[in-house]
Amino acid sequence: MLNMRTLVGTLAVVVMLGTVVGCGPNLGTVEGDVTFNGEPAPAQVMVEFTPVDPSIGATATGYTDDTGHFRVAYPGRQLGAPLGEYNVFISGGERDDEGTMVRVPGKYNDAENPVFTETVVGGSNTFTFDIETP
Repeated sequence: MLNMRTLVGTLAVVVMLGTVVGCGPNLGTVEGDVTFNGEPAPAQVMVEFTPVDPSIGATATGYTDDTGHFRVAYPGRQLGAPLGEYNVFISGGERDDEGTMVRVPGKYNDAENPVFTETVVGGSNTFTFDIETP
């Protein structure tokens, strides 16, 4: 028969292993495309999924490649974002072929008035964000 001390010790080890092994949040994969006036955004435009309810977790972040495609990652190198509602903020830009700086207008990164909101569900989530630039 197990004594109470052994039982408590075993339970503590099981709980600790469950925490270390990764009983993290349930994530949905998140990817998509960013366009500037209908054309693929340049590489390295930042896409941030910031939870409307901060209790679901931290911001998941991704960057566009040279085709405007992005994938977001959650802290801890996990692909995706916890399930829930998000404000999506987009920022950055680069010089075009003529040397003109093409930047995401500030309104797409305004925490007080988010332009984009999305809901991440279990499984695969694909979004397209069209940025209107001058």
